[in-house]
Amino acid sequence: MNFRLSSLILLLHIQGSLTVDNFPVNCNEQNICAVEVEHVMLLCSYSNINIKTGFWFSQKQSQNWREKDEPEDLTLDSDYSGRVNQRITNYHSRLTIRDVRERDSGEYQLMFIMKDGVKHISSVTVHLTVTGLQVKMNLIDGQVQLICESSCNLTYKASYYWHKNGQYINNINEESRYMFVLPSGSTDSYSCFVTGKNNPSAYLPCGRGRKCDITLFNQMHSG
Repeated sequence: MNFRLSSLILLLHIQGSLTVDNFPVNCNEQNICAVEVEHVMLLCSYSNINIKTGFWFSQKQSQNWREKDEPEDLTLDSDYSGRVNQRITNYHSRLTIRDVRERDSGEYQLMFIMKDGVKHISSVTVHLTVTGLQVKMNLIDGQVQLICESSCNLTYKASYYWHKNGQYINNINEESRYMFVLPSGSTDSYSCFVTGKNNPSAYLPCGRGRKCDITLFNQMHSG
């Protein structure tokens, strides 16, 4: 009888420590779109709770977890080594990812571990999309319209910059991702750049290994 009771108590203790249910949180943004090399901040708040510890995790990293169904702290993941910082309090949690990469795209959640060992997952998932840049063009009334495009709408106000044949063009509205080019009869190469909200020093075209320039040839101008 004592053995069976002890077994039951042990079983309940193990199950209790592994209990995972949703905990209500509010996040500033649930969908974030950022350009590669930008710094991204995920911020969620909640009612005052007594947390023993907590951490951010991403389900897409489950192949790196020691136990497939046991989420692990993102700051311990080698894919994010040196690029993430988190702050967990009884009122809010913040995750900063620096120098974001396309492979960082995915869903991010919070894991709370209470003093009694019970685990809670945040009720809200933050979806991050990391995009490169691409220059596309339209022909409008004899002019060429260049468009600096991303695969998603950036969730922050970015500044756009253009280069012509490798030289910075300084008379372009920095708030616009569009540029009009008059036919010149020459072959010119244009590329777009963007600086971000949290990482203004990131002044890189396209992202890693991605071609983001476009060449306008003589025959197109002469048409």
